[in-house]
Amino acid sequence: MPLESRAAAIRAPVGTEIRPALAIMHHPRRRAGLAELVAALGDDRPNVVVDPDPTGPPSPLRTAKRAWAAVDSRATHHVVLQDDVAPVERFGEHLRAVIAARPDAAVALYVNWRSPHNSYLARWAALTGRPFTDLAPHEYVPTLGLALPTEAAVELSRYLSGFPDDFRDDDELVTGFCLAAGLDIVACVPHLLDHLPGSSVAGNDDHGARQAAVPMPAGEIPPTYWQRTVTKSPGRRRYTVDLYNSRCYLRFIRPDAGEPARHPYSWPWANWCGLVDADSGHIRSRFSDWLDRATRTVDAHPADLLELWAAGYLAGRDAGAVPGPAREVVDAALGTLVRSGVPNGSPDDLLELCRAAVDCGRGAS
Repeated sequence: MPLESRAAAIRAPVGTEIRPALAIMHHPRRRAGLAELVAALGDDRPNVVVDPDPTGPPSPLRTAKRAWAAVDSRATHHVVLQDDVAPVERFGEHLRAVIAARPDAAVALYVNWRSPHNSYLARWAALTGRPFTDLAPHEYVPTLGLALPTEAAVELSRYLSGFPDDFRDDDELVTGFCLAAGLDIVACVPHLLDHLPGSSVAGNDDHGARQAAVPMPAGEIPPTYWQRTVTKSPGRRRYTVDLYNSRCYLRFIRPDAGEPARHPYSWPWANWCGLVDADSGHIRSRFSDWLDRATRTVDAHPADLLELWAAGYLAGRDAGAVPGPAREVVDAALGTLVRSGVPNGSPDDLLELCRAAVDCGRGAS
């Protein structure tokens, strides 16, 4: 039976008690940190699934096949974590609340702060006060931590078993499976996991730091936070705002054009913001106003500050003047925008500028 025909069968019954079971994809090179990870998961004792060929060519898929097959039939949901994650405090309590809010979906517990589209979608959700964001269907599903209804996990394990280990990238295959099965692909915002520093056993060291796009803020977020709204985002974002090496770019989303998610086609904001109905002259003018009123000097070149201002302004304009975003979650999202996009910047000083730009952009929406 094709996946499309089984879509209804792999969804979790709404209203049932959430009973997640956890599996950890583990490579022996990370043995030193495994006990700490297991302890951080509290009472949720995970099934540790070891790479069956740890000295072989790097292949996340090789271990993912077995981790997704390690299903507990008594569980309502199967959750697979990689072994280089740092769970938030009260992870189990938050996990159950997250799954209860979106029991039928594929729920990512982390989004990479530099992913081309999903990092922006996660930050957009933070700016609009949404505890969940729909992820881009044309970009890989973040598999650092992913929850699926148990029946979906069983089907996924069967699907993955049909591919050779040297295909390597499990996240691309998970994307194809979820789309074919008709599963919504969402991420919780803020995230329940962050990525630990260290070398990549999958051969991804060239990706640089892979921290969470919207980490859990230091202030307490109660598990009831995930019940704020469970409605889907109002349509797909038609562009994203990117800040890279202190330069702001617009990346237009053309899912029907067949462009890969990591395509290099992003455009300087000043020349292209008219396509999103923004005025570059107005953005520059409002930046000058802020700079004139600044009470302290920010140690950065004014041209770089303008680029950060443009990124914050355009993101705020896209989010709009919405009620109720949690300020600590907004700050977490903007903090990673600054740290991932401004090399060697002063995060505290630049965060103040970014906040002001977002607020200014909201007022222009």
